[in-house]
Amino acid sequence: MAAGPLDAMGEAYQPYVEDLDLGFRGWQRGRPSVFVSGARVEHRHRATTSRYFSREYLDRTLELNYLRFLARTIAEPRVFRRLWSEAILRLNHPAALQEPNLTAAAILGTAWRDPFWIKRRAQPAIPEDEILALGSGAVVIAPGRAAQNRPVLLVVSPYLPFPLAHGGAVRMYNLMRRAAVDLTRCWWRSPEMRRRRRSNCWRSAAKLCW
Repeated sequence: MAAGPLDAMGEAYQPYVEDLDLGFRGWQRGRPSVFVSGARVEHRHRATTSRYFSREYLDRTLELNYLRFLARTIAEPRVFRRLWSEAILRLNHPAALQEPNLTAAAILGTAWRDPFWIKRRAQPAIPEDEILALGSGAVVIAPGRAAQNRPVLLVVSPYLPFPLAHGGAVRMYNLMRRAAVDLTRCWWRSPEMRRRRRSNCWRSAAKLCW
């Protein structure tokens, strides 16, 4: 049912990237992906395709289909130019080595066909920069302890107060620990939180964003 309004799977991808294409077109039409925390998914990477195709063929198909995805699905010219340039530069480096990556070189030799892959798309309902930002991993919201029916205190900090590395961290940590008796705390922190999320701050907060 979900695939019908989105024109089903793109037949230009055989195989790889068809799922990316379908999901992205859903976002473009205002149909966001839904995260189900209780879902369990088993993914065996290339378990089937590797039985029929070589690794080199699969690598080439993946990269080539990504270029097709950009040409066929990205609707905003500014976003397309940025993503296309990044993809070509990423392929150009291994292709230009003294011992070149033949797969990358072959894909670059095919990229001139881009105008023949283009498929005109309607203006997306959600800006494509926002769609890409949501899936980039740059913003993460992770649950901590179970939320309780208490007032919420939002803590914003340029650094982690734990471990107690200096006087400011000691004071902040003590204030937060005492406030946790009566308040539910949410934490907003920069990417350092991702590297040290097993701290006491993580275990005592209801939600953490970075």
